[in-house]
Amino acid sequence: MNTSYLNLIPNQIASLGDLIVSPFVSRYDWKRHIEHSQLPTAIKRVVSTVIKSTRLMRIEKSQVAQELLAHFEDGIQRNKSETELVDDFGDPKVAASLIRNSKLKGRSMFTKIFRGGLWSLLAAIAIYVGLYAYFHAAKPNPSTDYTIELNANIQKTSAADRAWNVYRDVWTKFEFGNEQADSPGQFKEIYYKNRDSNQDGRLMLPTDGAQWDLAVKKLDDSRELLDAFRLGGTRPSFGFELHTDLSQYSAEDIAALFPHYQGRAKDENDFNEVDRTLDRSLVGILLPHIQAMRSAARILHVDTRYALSQGDTERATQDIEAVFGMAHQVTDSQFLICSLVGFAIHNIGCEMVGESLRSPDGHFDREQLARIQTAVGKHSMKEFISFESERLMVKDMIQRLYSDNGKGDGRLTADGMNVYQQFTSSFYTNQPQGTNWVEHIALGLGQPLTLLTAASRKQMSDKADEIQNLIDENFHKPLYTKDVVDVETYKADLDDKFFLIKAFLPATMSLRSAVFRAETEQSAAQIVVAAYLYKMDNGEFPETLGQLVGKYLRSAPIDPFDGQPLRYKRTAEHFVVYSIGGDQFDDGGIPVLVSSYTPTRAATADEIENGNARPQRRGEIRYELNPSVKGDIELWPRAADDE
Repeated sequence: MNTSYLNLIPNQIASLGDLIVSPFVSRYDWKRHIEHSQLPTAIKRVVSTVIKSTRLMRIEKSQVAQELLAHFEDGIQRNKSETELVDDFGDPKVAASLIRNSKLKGRSMFTKIFRGGLWSLLAAIAIYVGLYAYFHAAKPNPSTDYTIELNANIQKTSAADRAWNVYRDVWTKFEFGNEQADSPGQFKEIYYKNRDSNQDGRLMLPTDGAQWDLAVKKLDDSRELLDAFRLGGTRPSFGFELHTDLSQYSAEDIAALFPHYQGRAKDENDFNEVDRTLDRSLVGILLPHIQAMRSAARILHVDTRYALSQGDTERATQDIEAVFGMAHQVTDSQFLICSLVGFAIHNIGCEMVGESLRSPDGHFDREQLARIQTAVGKHSMKEFISFESERLMVKDMIQRLYSDNGKGDGRLTADGMNVYQQFTSSFYTNQPQGTNWVEHIALGLGQPLTLLTAASRKQMSDKADEIQNLIDENFHKPLYTKDVVDVETYKADLDDKFFLIKAFLPATMSLRSAVFRAETEQSAAQIVVAAYLYKMDNGEFPETLGQLVGKYLRSAPIDPFDGQPLRYKRTAEHFVVYSIGGDQFDDGGIPVLVSSYTPTRAATADEIENGNARPQRRGEIRYELNPSVKGDIELWPRAADDE
């Protein structure tokens, strides 16, 4: 290196370099300096005592040693005796104090900063080690089996009221446990094959020629299964008790719902503690039956078309009744996903009603229409949705993440954080934890710091209860109400110490749109059936909705956008039922135009002008106040999703 460049380095930095290397360089060994000196033993002892008492850095002690040795060597050269030199030097402790103060004042700024940083680092390491030990000392001790509460209502249901007792054996026979909604599965024949895209499309129609014939054959071959759907669909409850471990189900249940399950491995060592914890938690519960039931509803939808093409209105009526029964059955366990599937199945039932009544073959008698009307309105949509399972799920996860001090409080644990990270890795990133060893180590080292930032068990529990109570208070408030608390914003603004609430409590308030849509579809279907009953008695459809209230409807169904009755308008040969929509303005039944690219979004002016818009269909457009969404939501008549 260029010498002239070295001369530019500040003395402080050079001193700092000496400070860093001093523990590793022999020339800074002060004891060695004393040992190699020619001074008398008594003087060496004094020098050693002084240097030890200074409590200075190694490099400073080396400097002091050299200075003291030079001092005494000078005295020896001036013919002073050993005793005189020691006496003249004075008290070693006083000398050490004076020397220490002088050296401390003479230290460079770099040295002071370095020393301070080093001690701070050592202190931080010591604190971290203590925190690490404290963090790993606590263990979660789950003490409550929340599946008992989850299954409480089902356990009260008699065997005769449980549809599962009807479904189970026939599901096993037809391997229906493999069936999933939105998948061809065992009943691929009921889905129309779009040859252009080679994708499974809408449900099959009688006008689909050879493909329809294949669908009909599949239905005929599966008559025993469909008969079980019709019988089971009339039962009040699905009646299937849920467990956190598949080995807790009976062999019959396993065969019906989990046909590929081979049983738990005999060696428990095959499962690490994290896997076992997740497996036993409520979040690990599998719900294969709900999507299978949605698939069953679609099968019955096609069978209704088949029955009407044969003039069998009784079978079509039973199919419709079964679908509405299934819609309610899947909500037994009160998970939100079950509620959403229940809404979807109920909407399939509403589609079946509208389509069947419009069909030229839909010659239902009065008793059948009355049964259909009863099936449509048997259960309020509010019965379909509950947040109780989500409440239990949060409680269950808290007891698996936190320790328990027996007084309702506790702290976050290492085992608990491993469970949480495994859950978030599996459910949010779809990447197994630990595939990146650097990330795995970093997560492990960082976990103890969560003790400083995470809420305690009591704080987390109290905040979860607070938010869930807010949801209960606001979820079912009318759509047009102005005082609805924005729970989602409140939750998003929470301090990060409530990480568990942010991860586990779903965006429940956004589901209000689904509830209002389901309620409105149900109300429209009730009006439609009532209008057909009125026509059967009077020879024509009513002129106003008021003519149906009393004998055909208990009350006029409400439009969620303004709290007034849904709009009914008689046409030359038929009638229209509609909601005024998000702009809260009655456009006389002119439907909302949706984007051809994004059907759940209202079309823009440019899309309308360029022909990239069309009238909305069932299930499109969110049910929320939005002045920019011009037009009404046409509920009847309207094309179904799969047409």
